[in-house]
Amino acid sequence: GGTRAEQALEIVRQNPGVTIPELADRLGIKQNYLYRVMGGLEADGAVKKDGRGFNAA
Repeated sequence: GGTRAEQALEIVRQNPGVTIPELADRLGIKQNYLYRVMGGLEADGAVKKDGRGFNAA
């Protein structure tokens, strides 16, 4: 549950290296919206980008 950011972070924790398209598909939201969500998580230090995918920081 929780916010989109919390949901995205949970998926990243369970699926290290997950990409934006995979996250968008799982969450049922648009990729461009997700870029903002993930950018926010990255700025907060919750995730780090690793190539095309994301890992929990």
